[in-house]
Amino acid sequence: ELCGDTLAQFGPTGDDAAGLITWSFPFPFYGVDYTSAYVSTNGKIAFASSDPAWLNRCASIDATQPVISVHWDDLVAQPEEDCGNGIPRIKYRDFGDYLVIEWKHVWHYPYPGEDQRYSFEAILFANGRIKLQYDSLNCGDYCNSATVGIDVPGANGLEYVCTGLPEANALDHGRAVVFYPELQVPQAPQELVIHAQLPDIMLRWGSVANAV
Repeated sequence: ELCGDTLAQFGPTGDDAAGLITWSFPFPFYGVDYTSAYVSTNGKIAFASSDPAWLNRCASIDATQPVISVHWDDLVAQPEEDCGNGIPRIKYRDFGDYLVIEWKHVWHYPYPGEDQRYSFEAILFANGRIKLQYDSLNCGDYCNSATVGIDVPGANGLEYVCTGLPEANALDHGRAVVFYPELQVPQAPQELVIHAQLPDIMLRWGSVANAV
């Protein structure tokens, strides 16, 4: 929760926008270390170039760049204003060995009503682990329209859910999805399990050659 955190910085605002963020530690993702990425208002993290596209797709061998689809959908964030009155905004903070990127109260285009708000976050760890946490998903008519997963050119990505499928993986309030590199024990740090109503879902990823 970065609401009120004076050390956190604001991310992009508006509709179909993306902004470059940087952090202090190398984050390994499919064999490449990154210290920057483009964060979009549409719930996606892209590592090579700005990609604010709102029309999500499922993971594919035709991916154009490495991406993390935290909750890729047609979402909107408002100008930089912290927390008050449910203002939709994006914030991030570098904690030294992990990075938190938070989408708070963002809404699905074109409905700015209170019944279409989403709050979720991505945590990128220095050891390559990725944790996606979903605080509240008041999705109304759009509960089955998002993509959640990771993707990289030249291989099939690792997908948790795409446009509501598989149905068993439907997102819900309090869900956490963890992607962890090969040879790592799937054991999340307890201090970061902040939405624990539902059990974590663990998914393994590795090199491009081993991606499935």
